[in-house]
Amino acid sequence: MKQLTIFCFLILLFAGMTFAAVDNNKVQELNMRYNYIVCRVNLVQSQAGLLSTYGTISGIDKITSDFASLKSLADSGNPADFNAQVQTLNSDFKMVNDGLKAARQAFSKSNISQSDRDSLKSQWNTTLQTYQSCNLDARRGIVSARIAFLQANIDDWNRIIANMTARGLDTTELAAVVTDAQKLVSDLNSAVQAADDNSFKTMLDNANDEQNHLWARFAIGRIKSNIARVEPIIGQTNLSGDIGQINSLLDTASTSAAPGHKYGAGEFQQTWQDIKDATQMLNTMSKDLRKYEMAARQNGRLGNNTNPRNMTNRPIRANITGVRSRIGFGRNQSNPSGNPPEQSLNTSGDGQ
Repeated sequence: MKQLTIFCFLILLFAGMTFAAVDNNKVQELNMRYNYIVCRVNLVQSQAGLLSTYGTISGIDKITSDFASLKSLADSGNPADFNAQVQTLNSDFKMVNDGLKAARQAFSKSNISQSDRDSLKSQWNTTLQTYQSCNLDARRGIVSARIAFLQANIDDWNRIIANMTARGLDTTELAAVVTDAQKLVSDLNSAVQAADDNSFKTMLDNANDEQNHLWARFAIGRIKSNIARVEPIIGQTNLSGDIGQINSLLDTASTSAAPGHKYGAGEFQQTWQDIKDATQMLNTMSKDLRKYEMAARQNGRLGNNTNPRNMTNRPIRANITGVRSRIGFGRNQSNPSGNPPEQSLNTSGDGQ
């Protein structure tokens, strides 16, 4: 009877298991990034106005045009479209920077009076001071949004840990992930005081990688904790080979999700796909174990002679029909892992 109880536990636990990303703060973060770029746009527009007498600043009109659509993209909460427009703006900024450089050289060689020269320099410095103040506020906003996004994950993870602990599952690795996530909150706060924009972007990019690692580590630890609980019973069935395949996928994902690891091109997507595949396999196994349990109850025994994948007994199939709808890792059974954490929420390249 102990085995039957654990089989039922497996089904009930997996019914509520989901890896869907918490994205309630996505729009907020994109808007914080928008505010960060506003600072840069305002700076180059002001500087272009000051130097307009000394040359045509190519690209300034294009920046104004391309920037106009960025706010609506931020409000839509679509990082992919937002990032694509940011890349367009980055090309515009490079063009404008070249024009500003040429105009500054023309200004240096001009024959204007010293008082006019000093006045323009003073106005130029004012644009830089305004930018620095705007930039600091925008940094704080970006970090605040990122922390809110991360804190939502931490709160969700703590609820999951409490539930798993109450059911007697090992949550040691999951608790370690939460501890690392809390440290990341502290690191993000430190990023506000980065020496310059490049340092700030680097710190945020590193934090973005680490947050993706945390997502993967928590998902992997959660699956492995459940496997450890049921593995002795699975050994009584013909499903032990599936456990090996699941562990192989998780071990591969764990290598990429190691703290400090930098994702290569496509590596993050593959890591999350391995986790999704492992989740699907475990979901299928939970169904097979349910079939095994039903057959064992009907036959009055538990043992190796029952193959859950070859059961054709109609009464058994009828009995498990209502159970299947309760089995799964997420709301969308075709995608049991939900949406992976948004790697595109980073600020790399914003307004450079």
